[in-house]
Amino acid sequence: MTLSWTGGGVPGDVSYKLARQSAGNPRFPAPTTTTVNPDGGVLGTTFTDAGDLANATPRYYLVRNKQSNEAVGIGSREANMRPFAIVCLVIASAGLLRAADPPAVSVTGEVVDSACYIKSGARGESHRTCAQKCGDAGIPLAVVEDGTGNLVWIASVDDMETPNAKLRPFAGRRVTVTGTWAERGGAKLLLLRSVKAAPAS
Repeated sequence: MTLSWTGGGVPGDVSYKLARQSAGNPRFPAPTTTTVNPDGGVLGTTFTDAGDLANATPRYYLVRNKQSNEAVGIGSREANMRPFAIVCLVIASAGLLRAADPPAVSVTGEVVDSACYIKSGARGESHRTCAQKCGDAGIPLAVVEDGTGNLVWIASVDDMETPNAKLRPFAGRRVTVTGTWAERGGAKLLLLRSVKAAPAS
């Protein structure tokens, strides 16, 4: 997870400190509060927390203008120090934040029915009708990628939905599919966003 911010500093001092509280307590300071610098040092305007957000306990982040005479302990300051300028307060938990969307990718190749292709290499216009019938029967349609010959498995973005209906009109023909990769346990799927006909090779 990466936080970013702009502005909020005291004029003449654009450096920052970030306080992190991970015990589910929104009060600052607290016994479990830690103070850290932004990415790249006190002049940075981003902070990357590599910690796991899978648990339900919220985390609280307080970004403040860092004064040059700030004491080491959070919440403490010299007698002549101006109050910190609060730049932003972020509450992070598994239910509130998710990882940034992966980048979109495009794959060009031929739509095949995975069973016939894997078993016998069947593909092309001559196998078009069979591929459509296999897709109608629930056999996953896939794409044989140009150049690599890799079989790209396609899945719908939405749950409880098959992409076969979108791929069926292109069975045995070349397409360009666009989506994002999902990978787990050594298996990889392209989550389908769009499909369009590609020129015949």
